Amino acid sequence: MRWFYHFSPVKLRKKARNVILVTACFCAEICVAAFIVMFFNFFTAGNHDVVLQMLTIICGAILLGMLVCFGAAMISWRKISRRSRYTYVDIQPKTLIYSAYAGEYTVWGNKVIIRDIYYVPFEHFSGVQVAPNGKNVIVTGRVRHYCMNSDNLGYHIKDGEAVFDRELLNESGYESLESLRIPSVFGNPERLCRSIAEGRARFEEIPAPKPYVFKEADFIRRRAKPRTMPEDFNYSRKW
Repeated sequence: MRWFYHFSPVKLRKKARNVILVTACFCAEICVAAFIVMFFNFFTAGNHDVVLQMLTIICGAILLGMLVCFGAAMISWRKISRRSRYTYVDIQPKTLIYSAYAGEYTVWGNKVIIRDIYYVPFEHFSGVQVAPNGKNVIVTGRVRHYCMNSDNLGYHIKDGEAVFDRELLNESGYESLESLRIPSVFGNPERLCRSIAEGRARFEEIPAPKPYVFKEADFIRRRAKPRTMPEDFNYSRKW
């Protein structure tokens, strides 16, 4: 059972590896063909111009292949580093939070990260299931969607609920949705679906607050005891 899912870079690494393998095979075929032409031309016709042309083709294919492989590796590394930090699913005793990297831009030399946050209180949670294509997890219920600068989306967990550091976001600044589609970037979608379902079941097991009964002893000043709940995680998510 897991309550926190980080972005899995397996698919991006596989795509980058496939691009590198295809590029290497294509460049190798060009180099082999050019070498055969150069070899037979050198020992039969003795045409040095063709030999120089084949050498140029071989060097160009190797250089182009190296540039493509290096570019694919850099793009893959950049995507993985961004998504690994800003893309996650956080399952708390009372809420479900899905954060996703949405892009970036530069202002006066400073990089600004845009992030999507989907906030689903289990109180307004309807259900969860794996999509028919088996690649996504669909969550239904009352969903809050925030999309803005990542610096403004910091929050902390208090008594199993997410409370944004900017108080205005707790009341407004979001778009209301009826469903949420989580892509299969966290490994096995069925495992994530089971974790969300168990999180909802855990929420239903939280005992309801007892009704207040007036007592004369309440007038006596006492130090309030901290309220705790099972598996209570109080921490802050800031960037």
